Amino acid sequence: AEADSRRGPVPAFTEDADGEATIETFTVLHDRDGSPHHGVVILRTDDGRRTLGRVPGGDGETIALLKQTDRSPIGTAGVLRRAADGLQDWHPR
Repeated sequence: AEADSRRGPVPAFTEDADGEATIETFTVLHDRDGSPHHGVVILRTDDGRRTLGRVPGGDGETIALLKQTDRSPIGTAGVLRRAADGLQDWHPR
């Protein structure tokens, strides 16, 4: 009950975010051979809205950031940019 009383309203969701966004949570999807296919990040924009971003599997540095075990990437700030396929790619600053 106490946790419920401290919880704020659910942030509005947007599919059209662009620019600065901070990781709230994430997952990394893998191919059958165990290699990372891509990451999915749930982000909070500077104006408080929530959105989704992709981390391309070929971005080894950012995938490694998501998979590290000694420090959580939650709270990491970065930038969303629309990719050629229309999806939003997220990259840390």
